[in-house]
Amino acid sequence: MNNEKLKELGNKVNNLSLEEKKQRNLYLRKLLTGEYSGPLTGYASIDKPWLKNYPESAITDDVPNCSLYEYLKMCIKDDPNCILIDFFGEKITSKELLEKIDKQEKIFLNSGIGKGDVVALALANQPEAVYCIYALNKIGAIPCNIDPRINEEDIERDIRMSGAKHYIGINDTYSKIKNISKRYPLDSISIVSPLNSAPKSLFPFQIIKGFLGIKDALHGNYVLNREHKYGTMKKTLISTTLNSSSSESFDNKDLAVIVHTGGTSGKHKGVHLSNKALNTTVDQHKYLIGNALPGDTLYNPMPAFMSYGMTTMHLCLCNKFHMY
Repeated sequence: MNNEKLKELGNKVNNLSLEEKKQRNLYLRKLLTGEYSGPLTGYASIDKPWLKNYPESAITDDVPNCSLYEYLKMCIKDDPNCILIDFFGEKITSKELLEKIDKQEKIFLNSGIGKGDVVALALANQPEAVYCIYALNKIGAIPCNIDPRINEEDIERDIRMSGAKHYIGINDTYSKIKNISKRYPLDSISIVSPLNSAPKSLFPFQIIKGFLGIKDALHGNYVLNREHKYGTMKKTLISTTLNSSSSESFDNKDLAVIVHTGGTSGKHKGVHLSNKALNTTVDQHKYLIGNALPGDTLYNPMPAFMSYGMTTMHLCLCNKFHMY
């Protein structure tokens, strides 16, 4: 098959309806497993040889047309006491998680963040990252997840590349964003401690928080709220009068989150992940995770500014795994 015919066939496949694509994939699966006999092109992008490893239900399954937040809520709302997050012994249930997301959503709405707005998140692997990502998704805003460890120039590059107008980062990034804000206009800057949700009763964490406070003072990381709750520089994200929830309509092809590549295979860039992409990944994992059951513990050391971390987080929460 020459390149022109291959391109023509590829265009025809891409223009098929969803139902037609399902029927084609079922047919290809039967060809690949030997149930049907017939020619294949020899091109993986057309023949899809991986389909022979799929059960038919995985091919015909319909992923709900909804946002990340709606998918999460659908998966966990029937089990309010299920523990989803364990952060150094501080346990957060399904009910508490949804309440914290709703509260954060109202804070964002009160700050003027709306559908389509990009918010830079330079957070650690902490519960606040979870609340912010899903709250922004509920609004229809787009979290741009940035590695807080990178230098000032690289943080500015990622903010400019995404067009973010709001910034939320751990206190260790404040001296960087303070300088960036002189060159790039930001509507709000918020700072949160990476240990904000750590157990307040455990003495070791008080020692660590004290050490971080000294480190902040030495490095010019002025933490705006010493109780380690969200603070702000220009426009407050905390308000005593909270607006009602958003009622935006969504399409599952809408952009859900921006993560960044390491640049090892070329130029560093932001990767746009849709609601559909992440929800489909989670939905399809039910055919792969075997005996994993709700309540099983899964250690997730990967932060959400990595695509793997973002996907694993959504997978854990929607499957009601106990994510440590």
